Amino acid sequence: MTVPPDAVILLAAASDMPKADTVTLWPIMPVPSTLPGTATASPSLVMAAILFRLTTLREMAEASVYFYRDFDDYDAGAARKHLRPVSGSPLARLRSSLADLPAWSAPEIADAVARTAAEEGIGLGKLGQPLRVAVTGRGVSPPFDVTLALVGRDRTLARLDRALDFIRARAAA
Repeated sequence: MTVPPDAVILLAAASDMPKADTVTLWPIMPVPSTLPGTATASPSLVMAAILFRLTTLREMAEASVYFYRDFDDYDAGAARKHLRPVSGSPLARLRSSLADLPAWSAPEIADAVARTAAEEGIGLGKLGQPLRVAVTGRGVSPPFDVTLALVGRDRTLARLDRALDFIRARAAA
């Protein structure tokens, strides 16, 4: 079977069947690369990144949306907990550091996050969780370095800008 390059590859089974220990990849949902807001990441890499936490195809599809489309709203609980004014300065510093990366890769991203957390004098979780919510709209995702690498530089920076606006508006309220 030939798989078109613009097909999203998902794990085969019915939508509510648990994933198997050994799985076969099947193309089941075309996503033309010309759609605005689609990811440039390989769908099979996205599936590999999210697979470890999920048990059904429905969960996999829902968990992968933010890789391909910008989200409308943050998860309310995650935003309330992590996109607080105290997160603004570290996220702004990280945004600057990420924008200056010579290569957009998971190791480079992980180094930038660790370096920024150290410079801010905070633990990695105090930066990683707000970063995760800013980029995915949720409190749960694959490791942030892998997530950001797959989301892409431009989309990550735009989502960080949006989160910083959200934090400023929250502080002003």
